[in-house]
Amino acid sequence: MAKGGAVPGRDLQEWQRFSMPTAMSMSRVLLCMTLFCCATCGNVDELVFDPQVATQLPPVISRVDPTHGRAGDSITILGFGFSLVPEENIVHCAGTTALADSYSLVIPPVDGELEQLTFTIPATAATGVTTTFLSVYDNTSNADIAFTVDP
Repeated sequence: MAKGGAVPGRDLQEWQRFSMPTAMSMSRVLLCMTLFCCATCGNVDELVFDPQVATQLPPVISRVDPTHGRAGDSITILGFGFSLVPEENIVHCAGTTALADSYSLVIPPVDGELEQLTFTIPATAATGVTTTFLSVYDNTSNADIAFTVDP
């Protein structure tokens, strides 16, 4: 089993059928619906979702682990709305961007964390406290997750 309880290569449809109704609390479902409605401003046709985005929702980052690191360190992003294809997840951190190195489902989901990505802090990342956010196609995640790049 991979870090964080993730099982790479697990059948997505089986996971969705088993986990989605039981793992997400009602408040998380309402949060997802609110984010979706706010993101679309009532017009669902404006969002671009590829079939590789399992939830068909804009990406949401719930946390990063660890919350600090140096250039070259591997960082895990947890949340939902990520692309199944790691390279389609663009991480924005410390004034630079990086493509995700890996993608996996979180099994079982915990506190609305359905998916996880890993990325490597680029050598060009500015040191200090910054925010981390994610772009998946034309959709951008929340940008309220603090992260520190150590010297």
